[in-house]
Amino acid sequence: MRSEVKRPPPFQRPRALLYAGLLALSSLLSGCASYILGEPAGSGTRALASQLQALQADSSPESAARYIFVGVALNDRQTVFDADIRLLDRTLATTYGPAYRSVLLSNRRITEGPRDLPLATIDHLDEVFDFLAQHKRSQDRFIVLLSSHGTPGMLEVSQFPLYPNARLLAAKKLGQWMETLEPNLSWLMISACYSGSHLERLKQDHLLVMTAASAKTASFGCANDQVNTWFVKELTEAMRPQQNFKDWWQASLARIAEREKQKKLPQSLPQMSVGSQWKERINEDWTRF
Repeated sequence: MRSEVKRPPPFQRPRALLYAGLLALSSLLSGCASYILGEPAGSGTRALASQLQALQADSSPESAARYIFVGVALNDRQTVFDADIRLLDRTLATTYGPAYRSVLLSNRRITEGPRDLPLATIDHLDEVFDFLAQHKRSQDRFIVLLSSHGTPGMLEVSQFPLYPNARLLAAKKLGQWMETLEPNLSWLMISACYSGSHLERLKQDHLLVMTAASAKTASFGCANDQVNTWFVKELTEAMRPQQNFKDWWQASLARIAEREKQKKLPQSLPQMSVGSQWKERINEDWTRF
């Protein structure tokens, strides 16, 4: 994702300043009176535990289909990434009704009170996908959205001051997470620049992948004056009841291309990769895959 907002400078003070020093520095950088990451230790682990416990305690019949959404806002530099997962969460909850479940993680900065969502750290995501691998049912369907800035083969994981320097999430790691969901049908969306570069590592039979850009192009809509990334916004706007995946995808592409044309921007060229288990299903109702 392109953005003109500069990343906060790396924190280089001695460790002796500990967490108080981090808080003081981040307060100056943000211009806020206070900057609280949340509890405990700024990670929101209680919020994560609550979400996973709700899934584990699910009393619905084993034979019933569940649509489980994992929404991941990997970046704190703009608010659009957090807004993306919340928008898709609301949209899918309306679509799937009682069959819908969700696990949301976000690196959005907060200025007061406890963190309502756990941080989207690599450790937290390891925990989420390990949990899903152990507790998934045969009829579960998984929907995953990752939203962040990207470079070829990498997604940026940024949460200052937890990570004074941004970390990078490699395509290999993402592929490993998706493998834990096998053999359940799974649908992955990546909203980031150069996100098509991840496709080579995401060729599993059970997986449908949609990316906001090709391996060599940027995507748009991550600036501070945007509400959502263009990719996620136009995907949700193009959704129609009883529409198949293929027609919905084409409608989304047309909407994105029109926005780029109006702004005289280069094409982002979103990509779709279809695993063997999806070959027929992309011609069926997307709301009941």
